[in-house]
Amino acid sequence: MTKLLMTLAALGLLLPVAASGQAVRAPLVLYTDLLSGPNRGGENDNGAYLSIFGKNFGDPSGLGSTTKVFIGGVEVAGYLYLGPSQGRHDVEQITVQVGHLGNSAAGAALAIEVRVGDRRSSSFTPQTFLVNPGRILFVSLTGDDATAVAGDIAHPWRHVQTSAGALTGVWGAARPGDVVVLRGGTWTDIGFGNPGRQYFVKFFSNSGTAATGAEGSGPISFTAYPGEKVVIHPPGKEVFGVIDGLNSGQAFDAAGNPKYSQWITISSLVITTGGINDGPVNLESRSNHWRVVNNDLSAPDAVGNRAAGVTGNGNHEAVLGNHIHDIAGVGSRGETLLDHGIYIDSGSDWELAYNLIERITGGSGIQLYNSGHVTPTIDNVSIHHNLVHDVAKHGLNIGDTSGAGILIWSNVVYNTAAGCWRNNSVNLQNAKVWNNTFYNCNTWGNDAAIWNDVKNAARPIRVDFRNNIICASAASAKYTGGEAGFTAAGVSTSGGNNLWCGGKGSASVRFDSNSVFADPKFVAADSKMPDFHLQNGSPARASGDKVVKSMVISNYDFECVAPGLAVDRGAY
Repeated sequence: MTKLLMTLAALGLLLPVAASGQAVRAPLVLYTDLLSGPNRGGENDNGAYLSIFGKNFGDPSGLGSTTKVFIGGVEVAGYLYLGPSQGRHDVEQITVQVGHLGNSAAGAALAIEVRVGDRRSSSFTPQTFLVNPGRILFVSLTGDDATAVAGDIAHPWRHVQTSAGALTGVWGAARPGDVVVLRGGTWTDIGFGNPGRQYFVKFFSNSGTAATGAEGSGPISFTAYPGEKVVIHPPGKEVFGVIDGLNSGQAFDAAGNPKYSQWITISSLVITTGGINDGPVNLESRSNHWRVVNNDLSAPDAVGNRAAGVTGNGNHEAVLGNHIHDIAGVGSRGETLLDHGIYIDSGSDWELAYNLIERITGGSGIQLYNSGHVTPTIDNVSIHHNLVHDVAKHGLNIGDTSGAGILIWSNVVYNTAAGCWRNNSVNLQNAKVWNNTFYNCNTWGNDAAIWNDVKNAARPIRVDFRNNIICASAASAKYTGGEAGFTAAGVSTSGGNNLWCGGKGSASVRFDSNSVFADPKFVAADSKMPDFHLQNGSPARASGDKVVKSMVISNYDFECVAPGLAVDRGAY
């Protein structure tokens, strides 16, 4: 027993108890905006601003006293913010200025640790920061491009980019490793582009690199000044928010500048736009290694067919902790709806996590659909801890030529016009859909709660459903459906320990061992602010398959609580 307790304590699963009797949980660091940056330059020569996102960070009044941040064992130089994050208010944010970090050598990944009193963040989800040379470039609505000085907050640039050319404004001055900090206000500038297809900034002819600790390496990052609201809202429906690259077969222009911008970070901005095609953040072909973190993204006037909050192509992308909402689009029930919350249309190795995606009136919450620009199939996509609701099509749409390594866990999806989950790929292999809560699915009533529209007799599609709660809408009342369903030849569906409610057709889920057809006893599923926690006595409690613990190292539930000794069904 002693050895077991020591193991649980080491993993952060054994918790002290407060005077109220409630467990006091250790701080949990889930993700950061920057993975690397300078530890010198900028305000007071203390380097980059770093935002850290997680849970259990303590009272905001204790920032810098009871709540502290250490990088590589050295306390940071400045504390700027502690409170709800912009992207997900149930995820907490600490923003600091890193400081010299004991003059740590560049190039080493230093562990990030949050301490709240005597509690330290668990090593169960390690996050690091790599000291990397670079400059802090400030941009302000009252700045002047002609007199701007790198590292000097009193002499900022005025423009991120101008219509005169790609390499203008601060984008023309930036080089790998730099962090661009936008000051507060509403930005309505028009950057580089063509008439009828213009952008706030077109990331073109410049690029970041992997951070190695050497001068001239590292991502180029764009972030808001801590505590200031930066709203990017160019006028007109033909202005596309933030966009990258050209659809060209050549990687460099005639002058040797890169056409495709890679290693870009965009964080803590508010971007709203209309657009004929793209939307707030668009990655074009070869736009690899982007991080889109803690932004507020909307396209209320979208009129095109690809106006997602985040859309495009590339490999090794992370879309974390954003609020993506009010993505509009033409069309109604029965018509093509193609304006989604997140839309991957080629590439592989994406992480889509901790996002709040709501009021998507033009399409699905998250869609994978391979247009073939980058890779023949979309592989290795992790979709976890997202809250997706009130969408005009599917909640999670695994579309054409999605391939291997599609992992979907700990998401909450509800109020979807079509299926909460849908597959339309003949290439789907070994997909895992584990511990999600799907509720009020298919309010159109034309099919079922979850859909499969394809089969492949030569190489059966393979998907594993496990530990989910799946509730059909009253209109639909069918559990599984789609053009092919889940029991046809050419479809290999496995799984177990799912709970099904609100529907009919148990024969359609015969792949599900240890299934339960019952009321999951949510706390308040049908309220204006739904609560999908499980009441005491819920049949979903402690009845899940424990194999899910081996799926990923950080298999926390939707609220980022470790499962402990028992596993429930559903996302909580």
